[in-house]
Amino acid sequence: MKIPKQIPEIQLRYSFRVKRADRFQICNCDDAYQAFLDIWDREMLDYREMFIALYLNRCNQVLGYRIISIGGVAGTVVDVKQVLAIAVKANASSIVLAHNHPSGQAKPSSTTLS
Repeated sequence: MKIPKQIPEIQLRYSFRVKRADRFQICNCDDAYQAFLDIWDREMLDYREMFIALYLNRCNQVLGYRIISIGGVAGTVVDVKQVLAIAVKANASSIVLAHNHPSGQAKPSSTTLS
């Protein structure tokens, strides 16, 4: 079997911008809520649906966040592979996910996995 000569190497890179001692720790749902409020673009909170992921280490300290998707007033699309790929890249032990409902509708959205 002939081996292709041009196979690209996959490289993953994550840089810590916040010192370990200065990382925000999530101890309860109120801490998670506060973290998301600090991240959220408040001008868009009632305008467009957003899906955000917080990535945590084993001590529940926030490694970082990622805006996964931004949709319209009625929904947004989330690619699970993207959420998990970022978790692997950051060497995260936990993920906290959140999204808003600009329509004010508290009824759960229909879900389709991709």
